[in-house]
Amino acid sequence: MRWRVGLWAVVALLALPAVALTAARLSGSDDGLVIKAVSFTPAGVLLYAACLLVLVALLLRPGGRGRRAPAVLAVLVAAGLATHVAWVAPWYVGGPAAASGSTPLRVMSANMLGDEGDGTALVAAAADADVDVLAVQEMSEGTLAAMERSGLTELFPHRAGEAAATGVRGTMVFAREPITDVERLPTVMGSWSVEIDGLRIFVVHPAYPLHPEDWRVELAALLEAAEATRPDLMLGDFNATLDHGPMRAFLDAGYRDAAELAGEGWQPTWPADGAGIVGLVPPLVQIDHVLVPDGWTAASTRTVHIPGADHRALVAEVSPG
Repeated sequence: MRWRVGLWAVVALLALPAVALTAARLSGSDDGLVIKAVSFTPAGVLLYAACLLVLVALLLRPGGRGRRAPAVLAVLVAAGLATHVAWVAPWYVGGPAAASGSTPLRVMSANMLGDEGDGTALVAAAADADVDVLAVQEMSEGTLAAMERSGLTELFPHRAGEAAATGVRGTMVFAREPITDVERLPTVMGSWSVEIDGLRIFVVHPAYPLHPEDWRVELAALLEAAEATRPDLMLGDFNATLDHGPMRAFLDAGYRDAAELAGEGWQPTWPADGAGIVGLVPPLVQIDHVLVPDGWTAASTRTVHIPGADHRALVAEVSPG
């Protein structure tokens, strides 16, 4: 009897948060707590799968009485699992390969947490990845100085944007090719529209979801700018996952996430390097993205550890259609 009670307690512990994640994802609510919960939607796959295994154990227990409840619940849990798998599956499917002869573009996005991120390590990582364009959010003047001492200018002769004297509101973009037609985009944290080697590129950093109204307004403003300008590439810390409604709106507008397009699977970028609860929580949320329009392809994406930064940097190799 005790083991049955224990198994039902486990079912409750697994099913309740799983259902909460499903409801949050489907709700489209503006509530700040719901927005945060949606960030963890992929965890629903594990929660539902584990719950289903426990229910199967209840169904297979010795004796033939009292199986109706776990059977009915198992069907409902299986439906929840299928729903979350459908949401996650595109990350593992991938898209078409790049056309023969197309020239790939390697880009990197990194949120440096102001003075906390290791600028020397970032320059080394960018050089190792052989990137053409480097986008940096939460760039401080101190981190910029450290990057310059580490050979930033030799690696990327061209730059645009602003570093913050204090705080985390600086955003900059660095490139091997000249940067022209620089325009500020409407976000408080700093976002930019630039042209590099004939490509229109948005480097973005909208508000945190800790401020839900600002978060929605700034993501909507970036979407409006993208629909008006049709950039060839958008990258940065979007402060949203593809499970968030405002982020899915970019997909509805004809853009694809490079990690999904490359079929690389789930690649969480936050929290990193001890930014979680007393440094024990690994990256769980995929909020840094590279978006490309329909017709482009993505060969690969990967995340890179930058000491001190609370995000893992994101590197992508993409090709125009």
